[in-house]
Amino acid sequence: MKRYRGALLILGIVVFLSPIACGKKGPPFLPKKSGELKAEALKADWANDTVVIEGRVVRPRGREGELPKAPGCRVYHAYYPLEAQPCEDCPIQYESFKDVEGASLPPGEFRCRFPQRKTRGIHFFQVRLLGPEKESGPPSTRMKFVVK
Repeated sequence: MKRYRGALLILGIVVFLSPIACGKKGPPFLPKKSGELKAEALKADWANDTVVIEGRVVRPRGREGELPKAPGCRVYHAYYPLEAQPCEDCPIQYESFKDVEGASLPPGEFRCRFPQRKTRGIHFFQVRLLGPEKESGPPSTRMKFVVK
């Protein structure tokens, strides 16, 4: 009889707690649309602990129409010590990113500047332009700075 009561108690607890663990997790949603603006022909300069990246804004192939202004960019940064330089084709693990407001330039061009300490080592940067609704576009080619 005691086993029956114990089993009934455990079954009651499981039945009582199961609605808490299962059920509606949240409303369904569509993923955010990714941006279509891409940065090309990048030039970068690093002076006085400030990085300035300039380039052209392009659309993916097959898209026509006037290019909107890029309101900003998302800059990814990775750092490696000189002794642990990755190979040229190795994937880079970006540790951090910064959202930077773009400068007021004509459509089709962008410039962003952001503070970054110039420390000894190897720095990699990659840019994704932000669209009108702050959605990030496809990644640019990576830029490499070696600081000795």
